[in-house]
Amino acid sequence: MVKRIVIIGATSGIGYEVAKIYRQLGWRIGVAGRRIERLEAFKEQAPEQIEIQQLDVTEVDAVEKLHQLIDKLGGMDLFLLSTGIGSQNRILNPDIELATVNT
Repeated sequence: MVKRIVIIGATSGIGYEVAKIYRQLGWRIGVAGRRIERLEAFKEQAPEQIEIQQLDVTEVDAVEKLHQLIDKLGGMDLFLLSTGIGSQNRILNPDIELATVNT
């Protein structure tokens, strides 16, 4: 039986690299992130193996979209949340810090 992994934050960085590894291992992969063009480009590498869902973890519909992705995959055996942002904030501007916390 083929295993299934869902990765949120798979458009770059650690999430993207982990998705590539699991693709090479033959898992079915559900990838989610904000940048749809990057998700589509990743899916083109193995369309029969990869499902995509545009999703922003700071939006109220994120949970619903996550469930849609899990349904597309036919379930989930492993979940990875790899999201985050970071900014230099030497003056401690609260807007920058709150954006990081919300993510």
